[in-house]
Amino acid sequence: MSQALVLPAGWPAQVGAVLLALTVFLVVLDQISVHWALPLDRRLARSVIRTRNRKETRLMRLLSFWGGAYGIMAVTAIVVLLLALSGHRETAALYFGLVALSIAYALAVKVLTARRRPSHGLERQRTYSFPSAHSLAAAAMYGSLGFLAFGTSAGALFLIPAGALVLAIGTSRVYLGVHYPSDVLGGYVAGAVWVWIFLFLNAGR
Repeated sequence: MSQALVLPAGWPAQVGAVLLALTVFLVVLDQISVHWALPLDRRLARSVIRTRNRKETRLMRLLSFWGGAYGIMAVTAIVVLLLALSGHRETAALYFGLVALSIAYALAVKVLTARRRPSHGLERQRTYSFPSAHSLAAAAMYGSLGFLAFGTSAGALFLIPAGALVLAIGTSRVYLGVHYPSDVLGGYVAGAVWVWIFLFLNAGR
């Protein structure tokens, strides 16, 4: 029998305050990037794009898939199913909520910042650029999964490939020309906060 999940007292106010502070930080980071760091942002993006070749592009599309909608749904479904079958239904629900809400948050901040995408993308995107939802979701999803696995014998080893995959997904978004490096950075920061939220709420398990 698994231990029941007990949420921390006053958690809605605490999580809300953290998300409010995160949103302010992301808006400020967006303004700094647009008004002062955009030339550097563009130079970094162009330096990555210059390395494009057919073989690397296929690899980058594959990496990008695991931070996109279908990859996220597949990984989340597997994790939720495994948690539920092992008796951790509340943690499974919390993990599902984390992934869903982090993506919704990313889309909301995109509307708030309304940054245009780079003009040299290999994929057509309908949403705004900042922050990178792929990077945010990957950091939140794989980061939380890494800490969930940390309690197992092989958990510590899982954190290394999970971190490498998150970095690779962010790099793929710049390589494919659909994000600036600062978009990815913003996604990583926000994703790390969502990992903290998951750990904070899951601490009573």
